[in-house]
Amino acid sequence: ENLYTEKNSGWYNPMSFLWISEYNLIDKVNALKGMINTFNIMYPQIQSINFNKLVTKLEVPVYYLIGRHDYTSKFIKDYFNKLDAPYKELIYFENSGHGEIWSEVNKFIDIMVNKVLNN
Repeated sequence: ENLYTEKNSGWYNPMSFLWISEYNLIDKVNALKGMINTFNIMYPQIQSINFNKLVTKLEVPVYYLIGRHDYTSKFIKDYFNKLDAPYKELIYFENSGHGEIWSEVNKFIDIMVNKVLNN
């Protein structure tokens, strides 16, 4: 079990960082500010970007990690199928929704270390 996962549920709490002992008060404040800025600044800027039209080819390997029960998985799969890249892989986290990197931490770390870093 990891600190981000609610016991036996596969659901994660994005505010769990508040209880991580390695974070000091400044780290916790900055992490919270980052979450707020993501919603208030970044999301409005990317809402009008249509990646299906603007980004059809990439010159780098592409890995999509997505929770099987994530509401965005349908859109990711459609885009993934259209995208041209030297290597691409769509990896599902079978027991996750949105937030798979927190609800299946060990699988995420394994993929990053043994697949992404090795490519």
